[in-house]
Amino acid sequence: METTTRSTRLEALVRAQLRSAASAAAERGTTLDMQVSGPSQPIRADAARVCEAVAYVLQTAVSHCAAGGRVSIRLEFGASEAALSASLDGDGLADESRYGVLDERLSPAREVFEDHGGTLRLVGRELIASLAYGS
Repeated sequence: METTTRSTRLEALVRAQLRSAASAAAERGTTLDMQVSGPSQPIRADAARVCEAVAYVLQTAVSHCAAGGRVSIRLEFGASEAALSASLDGDGLADESRYGVLDERLSPAREVFEDHGGTLRLVGRELIASLAYGS
């Protein structure tokens, strides 16, 4: 697969995907919120692939959140990487994780994060992804 790597404004990309996920969240009565910590930094990435992976993380969080619940997105800019986490109300992630279903569904997004020097993992009720700045 050919990739196009360029400087990408990760915060803008995440905010755009959050807006895209808003209608699905509203249909479920789910509230979305986002917090950013640390000075926003660009990443060197294939923007289209990262955009798809972030969208998938958000869609997964919204679809597995308890109806009427909340999905909290946190974007943290550290010294060498950015971390994106989606924490949600309810046990939907844990239920699917127990049977390995979610792990299989997250494989394409995990591959994108790993290709960019990071990872994607499920910890309790949180999906946590990371991306290196200079990948």
